[in-house]
Amino acid sequence: MEIEENNQIPFLNVLVTRDKDQLRHTVCRKKTHSDRYLNAQSHHHPQQKRALMKTLFHRAETICDEDSKQRELKHIKWVLKCNGFSDRDIRFARKVRQHTEQQTYQKFACLPYVQGVTDRIRKILEKRNIGTRFTTEKKISQILPTPKDKLPLFQSEGTYKVECLCGKCYIGQTGRSIQCRLKEHSRAIKQYDKEKSALAEHKFEDGDHTFDLEKTVVLAKTSKYHQRLIREAIEIRKNPNNFNRDQGVELSSTWNSVIRPCTHPPTNFSHRTTPTIPTTGNTPTTNHINSPTRNRPNQFIYKLRRR
Repeated sequence: MEIEENNQIPFLNVLVTRDKDQLRHTVCRKKTHSDRYLNAQSHHHPQQKRALMKTLFHRAETICDEDSKQRELKHIKWVLKCNGFSDRDIRFARKVRQHTEQQTYQKFACLPYVQGVTDRIRKILEKRNIGTRFTTEKKISQILPTPKDKLPLFQSEGTYKVECLCGKCYIGQTGRSIQCRLKEHSRAIKQYDKEKSALAEHKFEDGDHTFDLEKTVVLAKTSKYHQRLIREAIEIRKNPNNFNRDQGVELSSTWNSVIRPCTHPPTNFSHRTTPTIPTTGNTPTTNHINSPTRNRPNQFIYKLRRR
């Protein structure tokens, strides 16, 4: 609970000051605030930098009273200059524009921002009614290691694979721990509950069906729901000899180039012979593929062009 000190009390982003019979309000900043924002020279889209400046000015206009507004605006300009923004950038951000109706897109594409390249792709996608959102290529969280200890594989959520002695396998995903989900499979097998587990349904079919749940393979660890569904569908298609009840979510045709090399091993071309040019008389045999003149321009075509 906040307590009033020196006639001031912070409330969210507002610093309320008691001045005699009046209450004044301005932007609240903590003592640890360093006035460090997104630098103007950083590799981010210009819209993100303009949004930063507009947010700071909009906060000053809406929170500060008339007495503290000019002081806050002056402070913002000084802070933006310290972060590398020019006077022209600041004036452009302060310029009031009329709100126009935003275009509605059918789909959105999230692209890493690359200066001079991503903007061209955005214009091409806008012609096809596809909006674009820009992200950074690498974030600080991806560089710095996490201080927390990593959980064991079976104590985290993700996608897993259970193999049967008959040669088939089961691909599943769970938002809880994989260990908890395997216990549910084991309980369903003991209780002959075919509705709660595909393993129990496969167990009581004709044939020898035995599972070793301790040898379960963790295919991927992720806490994001849609990523688990996509990974599950990919693994189901990579392992066609499965007893899953369905094929998972519907995948885009772009995944075919990734899944097909896994399901169809590359062909061995080692049995093919190298073609050679037929020879006559004492002319030495020349390998046409390894010939040093193979990459040279065709001299016959060159003579025809000169004629």
